[in-house]
Amino acid sequence: MSPAAPTTIDEIDVERIRHAYDAGYDALVTDLSWSTTDRWAAVSSADEAFVSALRRPSAFRYHDDPSAWLHSKALKHLQPPRPGDLGGRTVSVHTSSAPFPDLLARARRSNRRRLVATLAIALGALALVVVWFSASGVAFEPVGRIL
Repeated sequence: MSPAAPTTIDEIDVERIRHAYDAGYDALVTDLSWSTTDRWAAVSSADEAFVSALRRPSAFRYHDDPSAWLHSKALKHLQPPRPGDLGGRTVSVHTSSAPFPDLLARARRSNRRRLVATLAIALGALALVVVWFSASGVAFEPVGRIL
């Protein structure tokens, strides 16, 4: 039995990103490996690029060249080698990429944390407004009476 076809925009976006992952992950890691002598850093950067795409699928969706978008995100996550740290390092031939479902779970956890932080800020601001109204003695009137 084949999996059901995606029906929502989020599911369609995840499928597009999954397709990009399946089609271009190894090539992205190989390309990043040319920028660094640390294959693990290349793998980590590629993983972070896909997590970024999963966090904000609309940015990935509307980009003219999704593989270029992923490449630029991966380069931003790639740490440059520290001065004097190149001696004796070799490129590892082993990659240990996170499976796509793990990357998706990381992105969703990150989005939940960001949502909780945003709600905490909004609730804090609301509490300040309530304290200000009660401390200043200004009566809060329903909107209908103001107009």
